Amino acid sequence: MAAIFASGPGQVTAITDAGIPITTRIGLDGWTGAENMKAIITGLSVAAAGNQQFFQSLRNFIYIYSFGERIGELMVTGATFSGSCNFAESGFERVLGYYNQARFSRAGVPVSVAIGTTVRFPGFLTGGNFNLGDPISGIGQFALKFNVAPSEIG
Repeated sequence: MAAIFASGPGQVTAITDAGIPITTRIGLDGWTGAENMKAIITGLSVAAAGNQQFFQSLRNFIYIYSFGERIGELMVTGATFSGSCNFAESGFERVLGYYNQARFSRAGVPVSVAIGTTVRFPGFLTGGNFNLGDPISGIGQFALKFNVAPSEIG
């Protein structure tokens, strides 16, 4: 992992820091790390829910039917930065290109998302949100949505 410091408009410098406690890796060819992608992962969220149905009878009995777990959702969010010169591909372009290459409708295979040393989710990249909020500095945001099989959540 690395600590990120602003080094100019739309540019950052990453300094390796062994003290940061969690590492996140996104599999499939194309996501080649923060320095090459000109993008960093800033957040992760996992949503899981049971698949159940509740029925209330006339005598105020409540019946609960469980149908297992619903498919989960894993969100990876981050920031993108501009290139070191005006003619280089920006992080926004690279992350959008990664989405176009790895999305399930095109690749047809799951993508492995590893969190820390023990948690690994094979998920299907099914959505993305890309925002270039400050085009002058080249700083943008992204969110990648993965659908994860219930057995992989827990």
